[in-house]
Amino acid sequence: MNKLVQRLIKDSLIKRNWIVLSNYSTTSHVNFSPDILASRRFDDSFEKGRETLLTSEREITNFIKRMEKNYMYMGREEVIRALDTVHKSVHSQSIKLDLTNIQGFEHMCNVIQKEARFLNMYDTVRLLRILTFFKIPSQTSLVTTLLQLLSTSMSKLTIGQLMVVHGILQNMSNAPNINYLKRTAVKIFTEKVETGINSETPNLLKLLKFCVIIRNESSIRQIISILVRDKNKMNADYIVDIYHAICVLPELSPADTRLLFILNNMILNNAKLLKIQDVVDLLTYMVNKIENSQTEFYNEDAINVLQRALLTNESATFLQKLTVLRMFNKIQYSCPKMIDQLAKESLQDRDIFKKFRRSNETEFINACVIADHKPNDWEKFEELLKNYIAVQDYSIYSATSTAFRLLSLDSYQPELLEKVFKLCNDLSSLPKPSLLNISRLYWCVKVLYPDYKGVMLDDDKVNELNQFLLEMNDTCNLPSLRESLEKVAGGAEYVKHGLRTKFGEFVDVVIVQSDGSLMNISNCENIAFAEELTSFPDCIKILFFTLPKSAFSINEKNVISTVKMLLKTVEILPGFSAFVINPYRWKTFTSNGKISHLEEVIKSKRNSISTN
Repeated sequence: MNKLVQRLIKDSLIKRNWIVLSNYSTTSHVNFSPDILASRRFDDSFEKGRETLLTSEREITNFIKRMEKNYMYMGREEVIRALDTVHKSVHSQSIKLDLTNIQGFEHMCNVIQKEARFLNMYDTVRLLRILTFFKIPSQTSLVTTLLQLLSTSMSKLTIGQLMVVHGILQNMSNAPNINYLKRTAVKIFTEKVETGINSETPNLLKLLKFCVIIRNESSIRQIISILVRDKNKMNADYIVDIYHAICVLPELSPADTRLLFILNNMILNNAKLLKIQDVVDLLTYMVNKIENSQTEFYNEDAINVLQRALLTNESATFLQKLTVLRMFNKIQYSCPKMIDQLAKESLQDRDIFKKFRRSNETEFINACVIADHKPNDWEKFEELLKNYIAVQDYSIYSATSTAFRLLSLDSYQPELLEKVFKLCNDLSSLPKPSLLNISRLYWCVKVLYPDYKGVMLDDDKVNELNQFLLEMNDTCNLPSLRESLEKVAGGAEYVKHGLRTKFGEFVDVVIVQSDGSLMNISNCENIAFAEELTSFPDCIKILFFTLPKSAFSINEKNVISTVKMLLKTVEILPGFSAFVINPYRWKTFTSNGKISHLEEVIKSKRNSISTN
């Protein structure tokens, strides 16, 4: 902090006394402009006076020199105009300037300080904005005086003025008096909005944007109700702000839902016109709500048209696309075209993953898993991933997850597998968060890759995994499946419920005998894992998997690649057949429809026996 600022703060500590408020509270000295929403905004007024806008750094330097030469002869109005000119010019040219280094700045502050009681509200706010822009501390005498003036007249400010004032205060320190003024501004703003806006209020969308900033739910709903009644008030330029406003609300009212429908149609019609960052923001808002189980925000058409807008715009960056990919992964959204484009760009710039955070390759692999899709030139991209992963210092959890996902994409990397199993064997006990993934990886390698000759898990680690699986609780995702299966089979004795697999999934089992009849399996209590049913070699063991929605992509409803690989480990066993109950389709069936669906499955298995 330079000496001038220290002196200004010291003066403030001497002079500041909230009793002086009485000296500034005479309303005859405060001039209020008309409502900013109805006429001019403070923002616009700062752009006026273009004749004094200095267009180059040289002009700004020369102007400051004239200020330094003549500051002793400047009165209050001249000081304000001079500072305003410097502020506008520096802001427009993006030039860094320390206002306190200007010779005579202290004198200028004193001139305004002495005549502060004669300032109108427009100049008060204008000076606060200028001083805040140049980072003059709020403890200085002049800023303190201006804040006192503002405090005494806050209730007389218009809605638009309150918005501007709040924005200025947001850029100041978190001192108690600043926070008090911010709370006061919000309180007065809310009161004025409740009684002072209607369908004729201008700049309604800018008002809505401010309500989102301050998280004013009641005002947001009030404006939304106006927008729903008069769709002409909505502008495509404000799609993102309106959508954000709806996302701020904890739950949707009928009016909110109607507005969401209108917005989705606007997105479908205007996606190509949106800025790329607006596209990214919209998708982010959608995904965050969907991830929070607010399914009313899921609109596949809107998501797809935004994705196309992103992929077809040449100005979209790799990072923006990767951000959207990360969003899609959160809700299990399949996006093969996005995968192909990112893979292509990665091959063109092989260091591109290293330019961002380390989890990028993990996000990309996860997207491939969700879509069950390998990008074009997969062999080249696989080599790129392999080289990158080889130098990473992964934790056991990350290493296991990466190896498991790559294996599900047919990317067999013995070196990585050996690294994972070595890490596991070196530990006294396996970390609990990784047990399920380790078990799945181990079982898939053991069953699907018998030619693997590298390090495997030690026997004590395998026993630890088996014990973990035996202690798992069955969480049936579709309780109605049990009842329906028993009706189809002809009794509970023909169905084995909740049997574990060696990769941690629970299944319901029906065994079809060689003559096509179902086996009574009520006496199979000693079987711990479904894979042990190989003891019935001449039968077809139908394993019904009731997988959670996370096992499917939300849009294509396909089984993700890791789950497909796990199913392979069952179906490769003699006489085993896996059938996945799709939860999206299952919920559309009536009770009789569910029974018919299961009858068709079992019938097809019987027919497969008779044809063999």
